[in-house]
Amino acid sequence: MRWFWVAVAALGALGAVAWWMDTPDGGAPMVDAPAESARASAGAHGTAPTPAPAPVAAPIPNASVEPNSARTTAVAPAANGSTPRGDSLALGMDATISAATVSPGNITRLPSGALSCDGRYELTGDGTRERPYQVTWEFLTSAEDTYVPRLGMSAVPQRLAILQNSWVTVSGYIAYPLVATETDEVLLMLNQWDGCCIGVPPTPYDAVEVRLEHAIEVGRRHQIQYATITGKLEIDPYVVDKWLVGLYLMEDASLTTDL
Repeated sequence: MRWFWVAVAALGALGAVAWWMDTPDGGAPMVDAPAESARASAGAHGTAPTPAPAPVAAPIPNASVEPNSARTTAVAPAANGSTPRGDSLALGMDATISAATVSPGNITRLPSGALSCDGRYELTGDGTRERPYQVTWEFLTSAEDTYVPRLGMSAVPQRLAILQNSWVTVSGYIAYPLVATETDEVLLMLNQWDGCCIGVPPTPYDAVEVRLEHAIEVGRRHQIQYATITGKLEIDPYVVDKWLVGLYLMEDASLTTDL
């Protein structure tokens, strides 16, 4: 709607120019006789015309005014169509993350019991081993919005800090060490990669270094498998010369291979 306000300003400017052009030598504006007579008549009776009341704008439902701004925006519904209830929660704000700070967000509890995170994500579970948080890759990769050490950005969003030292479940592709017949470590990734030659190598934002609770056999080399892993997540940035090398770790994990 910015074009509307530009048009209003332009019309106002043209009106001001026309008003100035109607004045002799740029002086006081000419006053027509009927208008002057009306004012004199009003003065003779001791009363002045009562101006019409200014129109009052109708209130906007479910609106909130942003700080330091005159702009008013409607409250957005949660991802599942429900309106978040209650005030923003402090979950995750006390998390300790090396080489990072926690930036506050808007975390609310939905009627379903899930968490609405910044109006963009819905987090189910409660972070325990029995009911781990169900985490998507879109949720994990959102860290790159505010945490990029080489650009001087060192804030981890509150929504991700909630996961610190909590139990989570994540599904993705796994890569095994290339020189082992069995291992208790795997790399969980968003994209397919065999650890060597096939697929897309991961970034720190879309990969989790996993230590399994029990060792497993590696099997055929260069195979690509899809798995669901549950474990205790830690956000532990590994930064070398301001370059982020790793971000997520998972301990005491269990693995279920889906392919």
